[in-house]
Amino acid sequence: MRRIDGIRRKIWAMFVLQLAAITFATILGVYGAAAVLEDVLIKRALVEEAAHYWQRIGHNPVAKPPNTANLRGFLQPLGQGVAVLPDYLRSFTLGYHRLNRPNGHDLVYVSDWPNGRLFLVFKQEQVDKLAFFFGFVPLTVVLLIIYITLYFTYRASRRALSPVIALASVVRELDPLHPDLGLLAPDHLPSDADGDVLVLAGALHRFASRNEQFIERERNFTRDASHELRSPLTVIKVAADVLEEGASLTAFGQRSVQRIRRAVRDMESLIQAFLILAREGDVGLPDEDFVVNDVLRE
Repeated sequence: MRRIDGIRRKIWAMFVLQLAAITFATILGVYGAAAVLEDVLIKRALVEEAAHYWQRIGHNPVAKPPNTANLRGFLQPLGQGVAVLPDYLRSFTLGYHRLNRPNGHDLVYVSDWPNGRLFLVFKQEQVDKLAFFFGFVPLTVVLLIIYITLYFTYRASRRALSPVIALASVVRELDPLHPDLGLLAPDHLPSDADGDVLVLAGALHRFASRNEQFIERERNFTRDASHELRSPLTVIKVAADVLEEGASLTAFGQRSVQRIRRAVRDMESLIQAFLILAREGDVGLPDEDFVVNDVLRE
């Protein structure tokens, strides 16, 4: 059996899918922005910082590596081993590396120059905080606004469709044999029903009223036809009985009377069948057992 979903269920599913799609797109955008911030801005800044330091070395061979609140540099001069470096930097090769700390992680950039090898350690704790405040906090606010907007939109949609749902409930509960057509009148709809719903309710009410008139006319016709058709047949059958009892009939007359009686019976059966078919919606068709051989013989 085919499952019938209501309009309210479909609207709810549509809003849920829309909410999930917007949430996924927003979160993906924030994570994408964070990835761009780390992979493009920070890494590019480290490359430029290393190039700037090597330029300083060219002008001042004793220039110290960078040492700021978020950036710390370590220089391994040419010809010296890794002993001059902190233990946590000795295993790093050229390129970018992630250094895990108890309170976060740092980004390490290693570059070579004719004067030696430079290790730049960038503290990402501050950047992570900025990414949180300027990324996840706005994300939360935006999602909250979207959720609230969609909630009120869903409530407005339900309110707009409530007359249609109420009308569908009335039509579903309507008894086909004894319908209460007053329930389909536009006056029974909620006061906030719009024009389209009123037009639909009015059309259904007029159609049901017209259908009820047709049914009543059919019942009247069936009742009158039953009387008007059976009365002449009764007269013919009585007349045939009177003729059959007369002694003056010839053999041909007797056969003619028998044909009249059979025709009357057939006509009565046909009228009875038509009346049963006409009343099928009210009383249903009766069941009767009979012998097919008798029907075929007749």
